[in-house]
Amino acid sequence: MVSFFPSCGLNSLRCRLLLPIALLAVTYTVGALLAPSIVGERVAYQRLRDRAVYITFAVISAGESASSQADLQTFVDSLGSGSALTEIVAVGGTPARVVASTNSRWINTPLTAIDDQHVVGSLQRALEKRETDFDSLDEAQEYACATPVPPNSQGDLLRDGAVLVQVDSNQPLAQSDDLATRLGFALVATTVLLLLIVGLVVQRNILAPLERLKTAVEGDLDLELPGRDEIALLSRVLNSNRDEVRNSHEQLRAALAEVEAFRTTLERHSIISMTDPAGKIIDVNDRFCAISGYEREELIGKDHRLINSGLHNALFWKDVWATIRSGSPWRGEICNLAKDGSLYWVDSIIAPFCNAAGEVERYVSIRNDITARKLAEHQLVDARRRAEDSSKSKSEFLANMSHEIRTPLTAILGYSDILDTDLDQNPIQAREALKTIRSNADSLLTVINDILDVSKIEAGQLKIERLDVDPRQLLEEVVETYRPEAMAKGLALDLEIADSLPRVIKSDPTRLKQILLNLVSNAVKFTERGSVRVRVGVQRSQKKLTVDVEDTGIGMSKDQVDTISRFEAFTQADTSTTRRFGGTGLGLRICNTLAVLLGGRISIRSDAGRGSCFTLSIDVRDVLTSRISADLDSPTAPDPVVAAPAGEGRPLEGLKVLLAEDGHDNQRLITYHLREAGAEVEVCDDGELAVASLDGLSTPNLPHLVLMDMQMPKLDGYDATRRLREMGYTLPVVALTAHAMNGDRDACLMAGCNDYLSKPLNKAVFLSTCVHYAQAEARRRGVA
Repeated sequence: MVSFFPSCGLNSLRCRLLLPIALLAVTYTVGALLAPSIVGERVAYQRLRDRAVYITFAVISAGESASSQADLQTFVDSLGSGSALTEIVAVGGTPARVVASTNSRWINTPLTAIDDQHVVGSLQRALEKRETDFDSLDEAQEYACATPVPPNSQGDLLRDGAVLVQVDSNQPLAQSDDLATRLGFALVATTVLLLLIVGLVVQRNILAPLERLKTAVEGDLDLELPGRDEIALLSRVLNSNRDEVRNSHEQLRAALAEVEAFRTTLERHSIISMTDPAGKIIDVNDRFCAISGYEREELIGKDHRLINSGLHNALFWKDVWATIRSGSPWRGEICNLAKDGSLYWVDSIIAPFCNAAGEVERYVSIRNDITARKLAEHQLVDARRRAEDSSKSKSEFLANMSHEIRTPLTAILGYSDILDTDLDQNPIQAREALKTIRSNADSLLTVINDILDVSKIEAGQLKIERLDVDPRQLLEEVVETYRPEAMAKGLALDLEIADSLPRVIKSDPTRLKQILLNLVSNAVKFTERGSVRVRVGVQRSQKKLTVDVEDTGIGMSKDQVDTISRFEAFTQADTSTTRRFGGTGLGLRICNTLAVLLGGRISIRSDAGRGSCFTLSIDVRDVLTSRISADLDSPTAPDPVVAAPAGEGRPLEGLKVLLAEDGHDNQRLITYHLREAGAEVEVCDDGELAVASLDGLSTPNLPHLVLMDMQMPKLDGYDATRRLREMGYTLPVVALTAHAMNGDRDACLMAGCNDYLSKPLNKAVFLSTCVHYAQAEARRRGVA
């Protein structure tokens, strides 16, 4: 077969395939030329069907115009003589009967009595559906067209009737089918023959050489095919480039291995996504899904707006897109939003991948999670800011505190000098000096107490009592305390008490009075002219006692009110206010905490230059606090001491007191007060001497009271008291200490002391306590 195909040089394969392809084209051309004849038969047949429809409507039209049934029958007979028309049946009336037909037997016969069921069925379907029914009869190769007479027909013969026309297409269809069968067989045979020829050509000249070439390439063998066709030329090219291909393969394997290692490393340690040029995500790795919280199916087809946190503005993203669309990579830090609503930070590199024409085909983003680092940076910045703010506040506080402490100390030291020089010459001035020293000492003690209260607040251990309180009396005492100062400044200080104010409430009288004293004191202090008004009422719906302290003083701006309303320690509305009016900035912090513990709060309204109104609200229900003072709850707490007038008579006459105190000034002061009250006093410089002085004494020779300083050399008051209790001594021991922090009282009681007094000592409370315990011990011994 091959010898029949001439060689065409480099195009020989094309030449060898040309002839069978040409023969195949000729065969199909012939078939195409013959096809119209078959199609013509089909068209002729379709025309016959159209003619049947036409005749049907002609009969219907004749039925409307015919004067009698005979005229209609004559018209039907004339039509029936036409070619391929085998049956015409016209029915009308109710019930339907045959009015005219090419079958004379059926004329005037009821439709249901006709013996041809196909005719009956077609006409009945036309009558029932009221539309044309076109049916095919496979066995006879006939087609029936049954058409209902329009309901608006003018004739009486076919009223409510129908017309059936049958066409016999047996002969044209048979001729057409026979011709089509012959032509189809010829085309199939020719096609099979040509395909066999083409197959042999392809197998001999293409597939076989290619198979040999494939085997040589797979086996890395030299192969040179004879001839000048394309496959022969390809074999020679492959042989000449074999070494180059082998080297290329080795380089490709190495490159692929390197790329795979790089890809694996990236997959394991980086967050990767890939998008099309429009920004739609086409692939993500597992780490992207893990950090974003989305499944891969939720991300594919979406863009990165799905994880946009909204932290970066439009200008930021505009710069990103401008960079990568220009073909350059972009790098920066981005904050994204995970599916669960949490934020995470990534260090991102977005690189465009371009085709040979320089057009971007895709964008690849490689990210690293830097959330922990950003959080640490934020915490560091926040901590630095808070430290700077705290340092500034505390620096201002320390400067202010230095002023508040040094001012009374200056007065104390200065007036002490006056007493030292003018005590005898000017007794009136000496009394004024003593009064000034006392007043400034009280101010200094107030500062120290405020600092201690703040420390208790910071430790969360400030305690509240729950006692019966007469609010009217307490408020009157507070107002009367500051009335002289208000009068000295020319201010009106008024107290307005609502009629609904209850006579007794449950609260902590000491802490409630502390709050009110602070609020009224501030109002008087910061008011130069006008008035200070204290209004008291009850919100019965909320069971709250409210106290408004309103002044016409300097007032505060909104920012200053916001600052004060945070009730932070060491904070005042304006440091210039501190320099002008004094104060530590601790009072409101303490008062608000106390108000919260009393079941309420402090709120502030103020206008700069027009005055302020501080409102205290506290709960007046039965249960107000979650904590009760250790004086009432602790089983080891001593019985309350009822203070007796210390200056009346000598209540300690005939009673012995042992004082353990290492400070000589305090020794002299305490001994003076005790001896003035009639006590016999023995002084020890430390706890060790105190224990030794009591060791071995019988009960009658023991002191009636031991006053134990808790901070002493050699043996402190805690260990000295424990030793006395271990030695079996039950005489009362009262702790004296400058430690006034929360928990110091409990520490003294746990060591075995009966009571606790903090320094500086209040003379009246000190003597009352000593009288209480010493006389109780004397009575106990007398009974014993």
